[in-house]
Amino acid sequence: MIPDSGKARIRVIHAAYNAPELDVTIAGSKGKLFSGANFKREAGYADVVPGTVTLEVRGKNEALVLLTVPRLALKRSTATTVVVTGAAKLKYFTFTDAMMAPPAPKP
Repeated sequence: MIPDSGKARIRVIHAAYNAPELDVTIAGSKGKLFSGANFKREAGYADVVPGTVTLEVRGKNEALVLLTVPRLALKRSTATTVVVTGAAKLKYFTFTDAMMAPPAPKP
């Protein structure tokens, strides 16, 4: 699901066994990007202004940051997925999908 609005798209997948429901915010912002992400579920997509952000992952409605995803580059017309993993300590990995260029015309 690549955005065509000039924005970047992001989603979070909660794959951390025994971790609580998760809230995700962009550091320095007041609102939550995602709230109450459940184990084995993805939180849906959010369209954001392209840029480099730091994500903070907390337990639902908690103040303590459980995981920080630093310097995440969200580029225009891409969809970035953050997968939260781990058991005793949360970890993450990311991947990004981008629109493919149209095929070259055949000679």
